[in-house]
Amino acid sequence: MQIIKDHLEQAQIDLGKCQTENALLNAKLTSREQQFDIRFKELNNKYINVKKQYEHLSSCIKDFHAKLYPKKRLKSELKEDTIKKSDREGRNKSNDSNDDIVEIVMQVDPISS
Repeated sequence: MQIIKDHLEQAQIDLGKCQTENALLNAKLTSREQQFDIRFKELNNKYINVKKQYEHLSSCIKDFHAKLYPKKRLKSELKEDTIKKSDREGRNKSNDSNDDIVEIVMQVDPISS
């Protein structure tokens, strides 16, 4: 009977240690979760500000080109599309002498949402 009591006491001591360790780990996890949320919000706000600046600059550039070159159109294009297009043109190598419309292409990095 004494052996059972000793084992029970040891199990209760071990349980207390585990509960304490669990509480410490939960507190640490909660703290890290809060830090993550704060950092995420900071980075998200920075991203939104950079995106607004980019959109504003892009609009200003388009307006500038429209005023500077009224007969020429400005077309924005993703960098990936530009690379694919230049690869195709490199293979085809056609000589177009159509000078009526000059196309100015801005390369734009894709925006991930």
